[in-house]
Amino acid sequence: MDCDVLIVGASGLVGRELLSGLGGYRLASAKTKPGRGEGLPVSNETEFGLAETSACSGDTLAEPAKSRSAPAAPQAAEEPLDRVLGTANANPAAGLLQLDITDAAAAGELLGRLRPRCVIHTAALTDVNLCEVEAERSRAINVVGTVNVARAAAAVGARYLYFSSDYVFGGDHGPHPPGEAKAPMNVYGAHKAEAEELLADCVENYLIIRGCNLYGYQEGGKNFAMAVFELGRQGKSMRVAVDQWGNPTLARDMARAVSRLIDSSLRGAIHLAGPDHVSRYDWARRAARAFDLDEGFITGLSSNELSAVAPRPAHGGLDAGEAERELGMRFVGLDEGLAVMRADLQRAGKL
Repeated sequence: MDCDVLIVGASGLVGRELLSGLGGYRLASAKTKPGRGEGLPVSNETEFGLAETSACSGDTLAEPAKSRSAPAAPQAAEEPLDRVLGTANANPAAGLLQLDITDAAAAGELLGRLRPRCVIHTAALTDVNLCEVEAERSRAINVVGTVNVARAAAAVGARYLYFSSDYVFGGDHGPHPPGEAKAPMNVYGAHKAEAEELLADCVENYLIIRGCNLYGYQEGGKNFAMAVFELGRQGKSMRVAVDQWGNPTLARDMARAVSRLIDSSLRGAIHLAGPDHVSRYDWARRAARAFDLDEGFITGLSSNELSAVAPRPAHGGLDAGEAERELGMRFVGLDEGLAVMRADLQRAGKL
């Protein structure tokens, strides 16, 4: 039961976007063993959020148009995609295959049966505070699980795309370029950095994709922009750091960029992130305005006042300029991305 692309951790925000765009259909069920073109069709209205118009959709480095459509669906890979399948574990969903990445035998068996041409590994324990207090669990998923999937990918000759984080860096001098020395300041970042270092001994054809501050509409999603929307509409207060900076990145843009890496020859590490370097407080207020919410529920505090369990860099984020040039695309800015998310919320009847 061969497939072209296997997305490990496909119930998350980026995994869903990849499933929606790659191959032209959504979740293909392993039980039905669909062939080319089978599965759930994606209409023009739902594929990657909005139907394309003649307006520039951000595929080039040209100056942004005054009126811009949502980011386009991923471009086709160099070879046609017969099937795109996804896995989940803690957050199962219809049509996704079950896989516990901490089980090396299970990973080997599934990839050996599917024999994907490319494995996109988005699965991770990303709750930074939880990783800090449950370090063994974090390492089991974020390090051991990574090694298991990477080795299984190598065994079937698959290309391996691994999602990492700007938290492999530390300090207050972001956005960080790809070649900067790693210096994580929390357990999550340390485990992501460790996994990165181990990949070279596990699989030959791999690429590390570092991202940060991913956001977008997802039913039940917990990303920062969704938290702003949910808390604001419920009239609950939200305390946000004024001194933590990063690059908000629209998940749809991330998926669009990743689709171009499936058949690329790039190796090593690449940074994929939005162009705007903003504080969490500024991001929250701009999101509230985009969603027609009164900003009064948002309170800006210093990191010391918030007293988070895990330390976080003051100026994190990633410099994606090199990736934009390499891939021939641009990431949308924060306000453009929030407009896309607003349209998705409206389409879902949430706004």
